[in-house]
Amino acid sequence: MIHKTPYEQKKMEMEGDVCIIGSGAAGGVCAKRLQSAGLKVIVIEEGPYVQPHEFSDDPLTAFKMLYRNRGMQFAQGKPFFPILTGKCIGGTTTINSAICVRPPEGMLIRWSREFLIPTLSPDSIYPHVEMVEKEIKVAPTDMSVAGRNNELFKKGIERLGWRGGPILRNAPECLGCGVCIFGCPIGAKLSTDITYIPEASNMGAEIFPLMRAEEFIVEGNTIKGVKGKILSESEEENGNFEVRAKVVILAAGTPISPILLLNNGIKSPVIGKNLTVHPASGVLAIFKEGVKIWEGIPQGYYCDEFINEGILIETSAVDPAVIFASISGFRKENEKYLKSINRIALAGAMVYDPPSGYVKPKKGIEPQIIYYLREETFKRLLKAMEATARIMFSAGAEMVKPLFTAAPFFSGMEKFREFLRNAKMVDIEMEGNHPMGTLRMGVSPEVSAVDPSGRVHGVKGLYVVDASVFPSALGVNPMLTIMAIASRLSQEIIKEFQ
Repeated sequence: MIHKTPYEQKKMEMEGDVCIIGSGAAGGVCAKRLQSAGLKVIVIEEGPYVQPHEFSDDPLTAFKMLYRNRGMQFAQGKPFFPILTGKCIGGTTTINSAICVRPPEGMLIRWSREFLIPTLSPDSIYPHVEMVEKEIKVAPTDMSVAGRNNELFKKGIERLGWRGGPILRNAPECLGCGVCIFGCPIGAKLSTDITYIPEASNMGAEIFPLMRAEEFIVEGNTIKGVKGKILSESEEENGNFEVRAKVVILAAGTPISPILLLNNGIKSPVIGKNLTVHPASGVLAIFKEGVKIWEGIPQGYYCDEFINEGILIETSAVDPAVIFASISGFRKENEKYLKSINRIALAGAMVYDPPSGYVKPKKGIEPQIIYYLREETFKRLLKAMEATARIMFSAGAEMVKPLFTAAPFFSGMEKFREFLRNAKMVDIEMEGNHPMGTLRMGVSPEVSAVDPSGRVHGVKGLYVVDASVFPSALGVNPMLTIMAIASRLSQEIIKEFQ
């Protein structure tokens, strides 16, 4: 069952075969797989259980309700940028745009051969990809509800003759509400709070929201369970819990999972290191006709013309208030464009970046995230912006603005390119999407944190199944890959009980 909050007890003790920390892409899949194998599963989730009818389209309310640090989780270094992750039942699957991209075969081959990880080979992972795709009903974006932003992007790609297509999504009943990042209010997005978690619960798994895991129960070099705090709706500490289990599984996400290891004295030269993200930025474009970017599917169309160069371009959408701030906040002459806000379109690109950061303990289980964008990655972002601008102008845009704090709107590519040639990294407006790699998988404890089965080196009974095990950046949206890897590693964990 999914337990209701607030809890009446100040002290709670539970016992099961498996305790999973986290309920997102990895934790949700693991919970269903292990419970269906006959194991008694207990899921601990730090965030609340929020159902579709409780979601809010007010940004501040949604960030407070569903996001870690209320959407204010940032990476320090160069440049300073946000890393948005979910903190609720369903994790980041509840607040993403439902994008389901298959892991590139070349990357799986690299992981399996270069890093000697047979569990991540194409033959090992693709059957689980196909299984997950069926379970969450992955299908191409329905262009009839995609909205004008996606239609214009599609037109630009077709006029250029570049590769692209409707994005595959796990939202078969999507109506184009445009509020994916605030949680789907009609339950059309088949995130794990809608699928795997309630399905595991119906099989007998116990799901506990508002419980923060903090301390492992250790006997010798074996993990026997986890302790932590019972939280109130306002995240105040209301009591203590203890879960006894033969196996503990970390699915708390790339920034948090390594902190739990470090806080519990588990030593390794790579724990928390090798952090990589998909740096992402883009362009705003003003068209003659109305766009109303807030109507339709936020991310419904892609261009992979430059995927071999580590660039994936996708449509995007944000709340109008964010566009307003981007236009008016830093350049006085841009204010005249505010009246055009209903004619503004947005698209962006995420790019491949080698491991360029790390996390370390800050306060409690909260991480301090350090990241230094590489110069070659910044140049890749500039090329991605130029390509995105070309798409927009080809679609009929009158003016295009790169997402830099000092950037004006440009009426043609020549001035746009000139600006990019002189652009500075510190001025870019970017996000660090899809954190990965802080507990990367491998065969040697000297260069990896977990073995090919997902078990933490040198520790019995402790596994990791989230994106922190990725040996490198994936290069595409990772949700489907995370779910498939969690499904595959569940098979390894079941062996502990055979």
